[in-house]
Amino acid sequence: KYFATLQFIDAMCNILQPTMLSIRCLATIFGVFCAALPLCFGASDGLSRIPAKGWNSWNWIGVSGCADGCAAEGMDGRCHSEVVMRQMTDAMIAKGFNASGYEYINLSEGWPAECFRKKTCGSGRFPNGTIMHDPVRYPSGIKALSDYVHARGMKFGIYLDAGDVTCAGFPGSLGHEEQDIQMIVEWGADYLWLDGCNLDRTLYEEKYELWSRLLNASGREIVWEVSWPAYFPGDPTAPTTIDMFYKSAAVGHEFRFYTDNKPNWQHVLNIAATAHEWNMQRYHRPGGWAFMDMLEAGNAPLTEAQSRSHFALWVVMAQPLHLGNNVRNMSSTLATQFTNPAVLRLAGDPLGKMGRRVFMSDGRLNGTQVWSREMSDSSFVVALLNAGLTSTVAKDNCTWQNRSGGYLQVQPATAAGNYQCYTNADTSLETMKGECCAAGLEQCVSIAHGTGTNEESCSKRNDKGGWINATGFTNYVITRGHLGPLAPKTATICVNFTDVGLNPYENATVHDLWGERVLGRYMGQVCVPNISEYDTVLLHITQ
Repeated sequence: KYFATLQFIDAMCNILQPTMLSIRCLATIFGVFCAALPLCFGASDGLSRIPAKGWNSWNWIGVSGCADGCAAEGMDGRCHSEVVMRQMTDAMIAKGFNASGYEYINLSEGWPAECFRKKTCGSGRFPNGTIMHDPVRYPSGIKALSDYVHARGMKFGIYLDAGDVTCAGFPGSLGHEEQDIQMIVEWGADYLWLDGCNLDRTLYEEKYELWSRLLNASGREIVWEVSWPAYFPGDPTAPTTIDMFYKSAAVGHEFRFYTDNKPNWQHVLNIAATAHEWNMQRYHRPGGWAFMDMLEAGNAPLTEAQSRSHFALWVVMAQPLHLGNNVRNMSSTLATQFTNPAVLRLAGDPLGKMGRRVFMSDGRLNGTQVWSREMSDSSFVVALLNAGLTSTVAKDNCTWQNRSGGYLQVQPATAAGNYQCYTNADTSLETMKGECCAAGLEQCVSIAHGTGTNEESCSKRNDKGGWINATGFTNYVITRGHLGPLAPKTATICVNFTDVGLNPYENATVHDLWGERVLGRYMGQVCVPNISEYDTVLLHITQ
């Protein structure tokens, strides 16, 4: 019954948005309505008033069992195991993340027993109805893992699916909703990622609202993520889509609206651009965050600069900050920057307003860009992004030879052997060639280009793994090209005060957040020179 009121407030925002006065007036209007209507601020249980921070196993581990030979190494490789989960918990503490406000250790898809996927254990549930944990990878059980996390002052999260089976084929919760909520309550869960694979399209609204009611009645405070909108891609301006976004913001604390994140630079940029272009700011609020997915920062083939920019964009977009990398061996530079007190204080600003793109020099996925987020004290956090990927940087001066039906594999055949991976819908083959060529032969020698139903392509650092037969791929190899990479392109990026909502005739103090220094006082605009390709300067501007 509250959705019509929310949409009325949103319509007033759109009408009055161009005026500075409207911002202050609407803050008052919004506050009056929200005093009476808790749904204005997302879920009505009072949780998640600032975006959550923590670590999630999905982006680094996925659903792998014991890949990379980790069984022989005590199960501490890139695999699902209680050993890895405990080590990640300890690493989050040792590297200062927990002390900096990162609270959650979230166990994602892949923890149940493999026997269900092999069809050797019936329902995949114990006689008491709880989902079987894998006895090899989680021999102590999930409750013991939760106790381990809690004993170290952190919170424990877990993954379930609203359908009859999960995305990876493990037992789902359809028809077991009350039972599975009681299960995770007994395990001491503080966070729930509720996915939506294998659920009838007509049941999403009903089932996610059911989960909301049952979680609210469970007696335990559980922050949870709604995946419903991610399964209904479509016109973001359609009334049914708008209604779905509002409802998702109201039933849970974080709601996914787009595809999974990937360690791919253009894909990261595309998620941020989509959030801006779909005007997700209108639904995003404390207790109901429009979630752009977990961080891939620190995962290859993203560079350190790309990872830093990825993190900065998520801060400006007021996102939950769920790390998804191998924290145990992440770079000290990124660890220091991701625990920067000033950055995290602004990331958790109570206004919770999603940022927006206020300038771009070229396309939505390249060139120089300026992103801005308003704070509760009327100051602004501004990201000056050199997105790269421009024709002058990625010029294809190489000679290529192509062969269909497969690709040249790297050696060793790991993710780090890829120079870049791309989603074909986001990136043209010409851009892929330009990026590979510009990197130089020491970094990139060929491209495995997906064709037909294959949606992804990857450029390779070497071809020592030999030819792999694979239908749906065409391999492009450099036969003549650069011996070394082209010099990286730097950029001077300016932010005009009027673009972000500041008074151009009043002095403003500008802080460089990464550099932890005051740049000075400026009027009208501030420009920062020599921003490296793929990097970001993060500013805090106060008048």
